[in-house]
Amino acid sequence: MDSKSQLKTLCFQPKQSKSNQLQNFKTCNFKSDPIKEANDNGKNTLKKFDGKLRRRFEKTSTFPYSVHGLVRVDPGNGSYITGTGILIGPDFMLTAAHNIYDVKGSKQKYASIEFIPGINEQEIPFGIFKVVEPYVPYEFLKTWEKEDYALLVLDGAPGNLAGYFDLHVAEKEIIKEKIKGLHVIGYPGYVRTKDERNKLKFLSAKGRHQLWGMGGDGWLEVDKKNGEFLINYSNIMTTGGQS
Repeated sequence: MDSKSQLKTLCFQPKQSKSNQLQNFKTCNFKSDPIKEANDNGKNTLKKFDGKLRRRFEKTSTFPYSVHGLVRVDPGNGSYITGTGILIGPDFMLTAAHNIYDVKGSKQKYASIEFIPGINEQEIPFGIFKVVEPYVPYEFLKTWEKEDYALLVLDGAPGNLAGYFDLHVAEKEIIKEKIKGLHVIGYPGYVRTKDERNKLKFLSAKGRHQLWGMGGDGWLEVDKKNGEFLINYSNIMTTGGQS
């Protein structure tokens, strides 16, 4: 394939000394509810994946885990709601569009949105960054479902500290060759652990913000409604807050 059929951005891995990894980080204590998609059903998801458990990543101040962070939204009712985002540049962050719009209510963009990269429980290794400008596909604003992603510009450059991933935009033939294994990582509002197989372990509602993930197969499939190609990872477990 020639260069016109695909486009890649830069990936940056910061140098991390042992002294940086051992330092005492600032803390920020807050509770939140996970942002969910319209068709999210956590109980059914956990039941489906009863034998497949996610893994927790604790070294969130170290690349590549440090590029993941919490999207914290203040809807103006005295409590926070949260989702997941990833850094794709010094001051660019990618997340789901439903994390920044009140999809189930007013259909308006939330007024106060922040990003906390690498948060682990209450420790914040890089700080808290305000979102100054969001970019959302027009198709999402029409349907509140399709093209569910958003590019957010941050006030500051956390990517210079935490690092950032690259983007690979390509024709579907190229993506089909690449997408043989996926890892979906984020900050779920609750998990089920090996010690509590019959109970949900609530995290964000108790002020515990942990990075969890799971690997599995991914494949392309055609959306029968509009003919678009979608990446399917239905065999990878995710719950509210992880997108």
